[in-house]
Amino acid sequence: MRESIVYDLTSVSGILDSLSKHLELSKTDILNYLERVRNNFDLTQFLEDFRIEDERLLDCDISLISLHVTTNDDECADIRTNGIVNLQKVLTSETTLGKYLRSQGITVNVNNKEIQFNGHSYSLSENDNCDAIKRIYYKLYKDYQVNSFLSCNNALEYGVDMMPEFLENIAELLDSEEILDNWGEMNIKCSVVKFRVPLANFADDTFSQGRYKISEQEFQYSGSDKLNMLKRYWILNQSFDLLRFYLSYQQMKQIFGYLRFDEVVPSSSILKIYTPEEYLEEYRIDD
Repeated sequence: MRESIVYDLTSVSGILDSLSKHLELSKTDILNYLERVRNNFDLTQFLEDFRIEDERLLDCDISLISLHVTTNDDECADIRTNGIVNLQKVLTSETTLGKYLRSQGITVNVNNKEIQFNGHSYSLSENDNCDAIKRIYYKLYKDYQVNSFLSCNNALEYGVDMMPEFLENIAELLDSEEILDNWGEMNIKCSVVKFRVPLANFADDTFSQGRYKISEQEFQYSGSDKLNMLKRYWILNQSFDLLRFYLSYQQMKQIFGYLRFDEVVPSSSILKIYTPEEYLEEYRIDD
């Protein structure tokens, strides 16, 4: 049976645990090596120095841990039952956001690319002259996947801890501050959801970030085996880069995790659901 390796880039301890298990090295060996080479780290040289062959890197199934920030009025009851779903499914299901929009007389018809409100119909097109419509179209048809943080300094600092970004887009289109005010009057709470999903569930955009990104040409022309190897190199490079950055600045870099459009995070893959206070305490973040 193939070994299962879980990479947790959300904390320094998680990174060290992941690398140690995958590479079969002690944490001390890893840290001593980084101290010795400092800013001259090179993954190829590292693998050669420790005689780690590609076969060892490939001979396991890899999953990634990620953090997802959400707001709802049911203390994540729907997420605990149905998991985390993409925006299109959120709007058409009995989620907090979906139910709220309908209670405000707003209907989002995903298939027909249309929003209805107070007897008015708004057609959604990426070529519309209205910037608000273009933003909604992009979010609903180009960027509707489950987004998360593979790594960040503080997941609560990105403006989605009070309300979903899509709700602000809707309020802008309808020129209605009341939609935002009514949301604020609900018993809405923020949660940080920690989950684990297989490497294959992440979209290519995840691996197109930063100095170690996989290029469009590599995605286009690499076979599945080669691409699988490149993704593992990417994980290793990001892991070591995060460690070096933290050791120098005591901060974590931001790396987004983008799931494939139709992927759902099943409830069985949810590891923990934090309140903001619990998240800040566990990750030792000074708010």
